Amino acid sequence: EEPVPTVKFNLDKPPMFCMRMGKFLEQELAKISPTGGKMQEHYERVQVHRDCLMMFVSHFQAYADPLTRIIHEYDVCITYLRQAHDVVHAGRLEYQQAKVEAEGELAKGLIAAEELATQKTQEV
Repeated sequence: EEPVPTVKFNLDKPPMFCMRMGKFLEQELAKISPTGGKMQEHYERVQVHRDCLMMFVSHFQAYADPLTRIIHEYDVCITYLRQAHDVVHAGRLEYQQAKVEAEGELAKGLIAAEELATQKTQEV
């Protein structure tokens, strides 16, 4: 009977695929520019990590079903949060515009009141 070959694992060094995933994350995250604002930067970072997880899923098909379902749930949540953020941001812009308009109307009212007061003072 032939001896069963033994496989030696180097536990000090991560598997090649894990090293490629780490390199992918490092390179892609370095490309992200903060010029699009904090929300956009966070979204891009999440997208890079999602892409890396999809690499893992495509490489290890045994994990594909549960991980794909988990990714889908995160995608749904992220989409909801982005939409909610957009609604809040739009509301904030509307508020700021209304505030500027109200301040303008208030300033016009104060000017008119001062003019009226000056006119009344001159009549007396």
